[in-house]
Amino acid sequence: MEKLVFDLWGTLAYLKPGEDFGIAIAKELEIKKEDYHNLVKQFWFKKDISAEEFARILIEQTGKRHGSADYLTRQILSPYGRQALFPETRNALDRLAKAKELFLVSDTSSLGKKMFYELGISDFFKGVYFSCKEGLTKEEGLYYKVFDIMRVQPKDVVIIGDSLRSDYEIPLSLGSNALLLDRNGSFPEVKRISSLEDLK
Repeated sequence: MEKLVFDLWGTLAYLKPGEDFGIAIAKELEIKKEDYHNLVKQFWFKKDISAEEFARILIEQTGKRHGSADYLTRQILSPYGRQALFPETRNALDRLAKAKELFLVSDTSSLGKKMFYELGISDFFKGVYFSCKEGLTKEEGLYYKVFDIMRVQPKDVVIIGDSLRSDYEIPLSLGSNALLLDRNGSFPEVKRISSLEDLK
């Protein structure tokens, strides 16, 4: 049976519009937004910790002892409740799960993990793997770890996601098959789909 591995954010689900918490956090810490994103990847995505713990790490890592841990915690938690599935997600997963084995691999935090389970689609997947639980990101070898857990060869898996780097280039470099979910038609040069409905 064919095995499909899905990304989560930007592929199956998204955040409804709201305040840019990344900008708010970076401003509080007096750092650039990209520097905040790097701290997210280094700590929030690789440790199964609470928002309060991550807020304390941010203050420690940036040396901003005057930073408000309570304010940072509120901002870190602000995406909660804004999670939503793309319109075609549930029907596509329901259809595909009847003929294929589905798995989920996501670079995400403990909050992202909680939001995923509240989306109500976990039963479609034979396995769910989060960077915060596994201790490393896709860039660092999460796919290889998941393939080992699944006991499959990379060539026997199809990765589907919306990130050119994380969900397409990295899987191909490992010997996997990959399909880029390119809803906006930005990457005509790669093997891609424009909707989950295109998956057969």
